[in-house]
Amino acid sequence: MADLHAQSMPPGAGLPPESLSNEVLKLKIDDLFQEIEVLKRRLERLEGRPGQGPAPGVVSDPDRTS
Repeated sequence: MADLHAQSMPPGAGLPPESLSNEVLKLKIDDLFQEIEVLKRRLERLEGRPGQGPAPGVVSDPDRTS
């Protein structure tokens, strides 16, 4: 069944999951975690940290209850 699935994929549609090594997967996971941390920091700057109010130049959302 796996052979039929691989043959039905158009060329260049992506690599089969088993072709990715553990090392490559670890690097991809690390990149995702780094991106999450960057997004968290950006969100903190946009929302302002608790007790500091909104960041300068950011309009607060009147519908948001906190």
